[in-house]
Amino acid sequence: MKHVIFPSNNFQYVGADISPFLINQNRKKYPNLTFYVADIVDGSEFLNIKMKNDNVSDLIFIRHLSWHLPVIDNLKMLKRLSKIGPKYIMLSTHLRADLNEASFIPALGHPTNLFRSPYCLKDPLLLLNDGGSDVFIGLWKMNDGIPLQNENCMGDLYRNVDYPY
Repeated sequence: MKHVIFPSNNFQYVGADISPFLINQNRKKYPNLTFYVADIVDGSEFLNIKMKNDNVSDLIFIRHLSWHLPVIDNLKMLKRLSKIGPKYIMLSTHLRADLNEASFIPALGHPTNLFRSPYCLKDPLLLLNDGGSDVFIGLWKMNDGIPLQNENCMGDLYRNVDYPY
């Protein structure tokens, strides 16, 4: 949040998190911005946020959330994103992770590869290193809410690339 640069006065930032504590902290720290307590997996709050603002979001940015969710919740999140209908989404992913369905402790998270089964996302428009050796942020165009899934689900495009990070 501290590194977000707003390009103009026509830019509206809306933040959301499942934690009321974090939302209250951000409301105090950034009183000119809007924040909601919302659960993108099970709640309808995200659909309500869209209606309150009466605009389609240009971009929904979700960083590191998939690492803390089991497969079923990540699939629910992706489905809800297609219902919300933003023009673009940015999501965190790992490229070398193979065990999307492995057991893990939610608070610690686990490497999630959104290109591999069962997610099978299409190639993003842009893929940026997010500061780790296997941590990336992808940018996808939503195409009017059409699911992002790749029918072939190869998931191997980025798999063997040797990154210098």
